[in-house]
Amino acid sequence: MTSSVSSVFISYIMNYFKKRVKLFLQLANLVALTMFVILICIQRSYIFVPPSFVTTSLYILCTGAAISINGVIPLYYELACDSAFPADEGLTGSVIVTVNNLLGFTVLMLFLHPTLALDTEWMTWSCLGACVLTIPMLFFMKENYNRLDIDSGDSTDIKVLSKGSDSDY
Repeated sequence: MTSSVSSVFISYIMNYFKKRVKLFLQLANLVALTMFVILICIQRSYIFVPPSFVTTSLYILCTGAAISINGVIPLYYELACDSAFPADEGLTGSVIVTVNNLLGFTVLMLFLHPTLALDTEWMTWSCLGACVLTIPMLFFMKENYNRLDIDSGDSTDIKVLSKGSDSDY
């Protein structure tokens, strides 16, 4: 619930910073990465937390990491649609949804293994690994806002041929 509300709020805020999506995604992943590192350190007893504050700190860390990851999902769709611009948004969104569902299915199938179902520490390490993998992928990704430029009317250098245009004849 918190992630859904935060995604609407984050999307609203990002309307004022339209060409900074990649930077914001990198910052959100760094926040989630930091929270997962602290969570793992608490799980492994590297950081001492008073017993009366353990539950509260775990709730804060898990909720903060969930907001940092799930709250920016619409921004990932927006960045993907901008990067693959001549392709339709529906195609880009369908590919992302399909890959997401396949990976989610794979993770849920891991719970069928009795050893993995009993020990939940691997889930935290998996979330940490996903955050670590995302940061270099976003770093090396080239930002392309041609779709945004066309939508806002700043498309002086962009040449897009649509079906039925005069240049087809």
